[in-house]
Amino acid sequence: VAMDDAYADVRVFRASARHADGDHAGAAADLAVLDGLDAPPIVGDLLAASRLRQRVAGELAATGELLAALELLDSGLEARKRAGGGPDAALLAERGWLLAATRVPELVERGLENLDEAVAAGPTDPYALAYRAVVASTAASAAERAAGVAADLEAFATLTDPPADLVAALVSLGLLDG
Repeated sequence: VAMDDAYADVRVFRASARHADGDHAGAAADLAVLDGLDAPPIVGDLLAASRLRQRVAGELAATGELLAALELLDSGLEARKRAGGGPDAALLAERGWLLAATRVPELVERGLENLDEAVAAGPTDPYALAYRAVVASTAASAAERAAGVAADLEAFATLTDPPADLVAALVSLGLLDG
């Protein structure tokens, strides 16, 4: 990075190393700079496959930096929009999940809106489906959303090789049969 701060691959690897070292703010800063670069498509694929941005945002939120977490996710969403892509279901799902985790009614509802957008953008995204099912089943509007929860869980159950952590979470919450 010291030699060429526009080298996208190095930004991703340094963000990953910083995240592994517990420097989530530093990792977020690298990812925010990356969002302003003209990175090759493989860099986006790497970020998506590793869920690095979502993991960094989750750690920021867990340490009380919810605003920084949301800004990181929003930066990724905006970068995708500038590149001509549609909404990113995975980033919208993480944004909705983090807002809902606050348990502040207004933020939970805003989180549900993000989760609805996530499922619309990626109807087979396992995180969008699982997160929306969990949040909708516990939200104040749960009775109104019961049919949607069932539909999300049915769609999730048909996924090939869904993430094991999501399966375990849904089973432990009694939303999915083990």
